[in-house]
Amino acid sequence: MPLRTGRLDRWSRRHPLIVLAVGVAVLGWMVFWEIERIAAARHTVAYGWTTGLAAGVTASLALAALLIAVLRMNKRTPGKGLGAVAVAVLTLVVTVSVVFVLLATGPPTVNVKGVPYIVTTGIAVAGMAYAATFAAMCLSLTAWAAIRVVRIRLAGGQAGGHVKVSEGAHRDLLTGLIGPCRSGWDVSWIGDGRLPRRLVAATLTEAADEAAAAAVALYLRRPAGAAAAANFQIALFPYRYTKGPIFEITGGPGMFTAAENESGRVLRGATLEDLVAAAGSAGDLRPGEYMFHWIRPVTALSPLPPPAGSQPGAASGSA
Repeated sequence: MPLRTGRLDRWSRRHPLIVLAVGVAVLGWMVFWEIERIAAARHTVAYGWTTGLAAGVTASLALAALLIAVLRMNKRTPGKGLGAVAVAVLTLVVTVSVVFVLLATGPPTVNVKGVPYIVTTGIAVAGMAYAATFAAMCLSLTAWAAIRVVRIRLAGGQAGGHVKVSEGAHRDLLTGLIGPCRSGWDVSWIGDGRLPRRLVAATLTEAADEAAAAAVALYLRRPAGAAAAANFQIALFPYRYTKGPIFEITGGPGMFTAAENESGRVLRGATLEDLVAAAGSAGDLRPGEYMFHWIRPVTALSPLPPPAGSQPGAASGSA
């Protein structure tokens, strides 16, 4: 059994869109089915239909709000075992209650003497509304996750297809994809295992700095020495990238350099914004036909605990 579970887990990680698509289909069908039954019950429930509907929706929203509050509290205090137990208990309560409601309010598999199943009580309406509301919330989360996976894969295809990492690079590589958004610049992530949250910043410099800080925080939570064997790269897309030169960024604030190896073209600027502006002012570089790439060891992003066996006071890198 553990072997089969491991295979299923690996398959789901390789094909997340298939898993999410199945989830959207199942949850969408469930929401539609419950709403249809609730609407039909409007004509068969003598009294209590409105009360049952309001009670079911309110109960599901209240339990969901409690679960979200406990999740946030547990995230702020990850070392507390009580928070993890509370999350597990609430998750179990939600799952069991929804399954119970579905079994209790669902039609029988065989009609008795050909008489169709008809909802006649407000309590049944409350149960269906309870299940429908949870299904709708889960459907929204699943659809959001699917959209995010598609977005990251599209951006990752751009980065993976065009960003070249040297043969001697470490295998543990975290990638931050930076691109413009309505409120400034956003950062999404590609990598193995747990990833930082998506970030949004007002300026490009802030986005890059916050991405680097998030990478450091991620590796600080990993086993000692993990950061020493990891690189952090930024794939910067001022526009939706299609083809064209890739400028490799070196240097730091006050003296950035971005060089394109094939043509030998070099852009310089005091900030990342200056590099983007320099590329934009070049007459032969059209929007969408260039991008920037910046790779650094994680230990060079900020001071980190020295690896095991290092001498006290040894430098771990500079920003």
